[in-house]
Amino acid sequence: MRLAPSRNKKMAKTISVIGTGLMGSGLASTLLAAGRKVTVWDGRPQAAQRLVVKGATLAPSFVDAVHASELTIMIISSAAGGASLIESHSEKLDLRGRFVANLSTSMPEDGPRFRAVVERRGGAFINAAISSYPDLIGGPYTAIQYACAPSVWDEIAQTVTPMAPQGTIYTGEDLSVPPIVDAAMTGSFYAVGLAGFLEAAAYAKTQGVSAGQLAEFADKMLDLLRYKVQKSIKEIEANDFSTIQATVDVYLDAVLQWRDALKASGLRASHISALADDLKTAQDAGHGALGFNSQYLVAGA
Repeated sequence: MRLAPSRNKKMAKTISVIGTGLMGSGLASTLLAAGRKVTVWDGRPQAAQRLVVKGATLAPSFVDAVHASELTIMIISSAAGGASLIESHSEKLDLRGRFVANLSTSMPEDGPRFRAVVERRGGAFINAAISSYPDLIGGPYTAIQYACAPSVWDEIAQTVTPMAPQGTIYTGEDLSVPPIVDAAMTGSFYAVGLAGFLEAAAYAKTQGVSAGQLAEFADKMLDLLRYKVQKSIKEIEANDFSTIQATVDVYLDAVLQWRDALKASGLRASHISALADDLKTAQDAGHGALGFNSQYLVAGA
């Protein structure tokens, strides 16, 4: 994976955004603020009016929207829905010389189908995944991954970079990489980690400790997590989970006590209970003397 190049002689200059919900509006607004020429379309015309006020052109139809620009960004409920939308208008669409980027939520298998639909009409396809919130588009906390042919990336990189100036990532030609990384990192890692913090804050409250009192320690934990994630990657790549630190046996003993403390306070303790289950699975598999990361070995068990 690599960030978008800072220099790029080629550039698709005009953009159509299909879907003007919260995320689509965030993308379009950011592109407009960056000086891009933006055309918008939504199945609910009134949903696009606030973007028209900001300078976007409202297309009278889906086909008109696609034909208005060199690059079309589709951000609707699903990638499958986007492919179906193109298929249902295929007789009227001319995608020659145009790019179509899917930024809707997708499954790994959606990319090839979407690409085939686009290429049948002469276009070039990009599969992408957003890790952000609508109000953070264009800021430092947004990451957007793109998969497409290198020549296509050269054409669109500068155009799309304003949406994630510090997190525009080209993953290569494999269309399945963005949705896989999205499910892994935004779903299993970020969302579950954030939910774990909410469980922690709920427990602290039952013991008279406010969420505000957790703030300073939370920063330290995030620093430690960043370090441990990078260390975990090295251990996974080396397939070496030996440790001179706490073992699975030691962690399990501590986690069971923490879990019981949360449950005694009246909480479901669902996240820490899941961790206890995973550690017990690793222990039962004979990894009790290995490090915490040896849970990776039984993740599919």
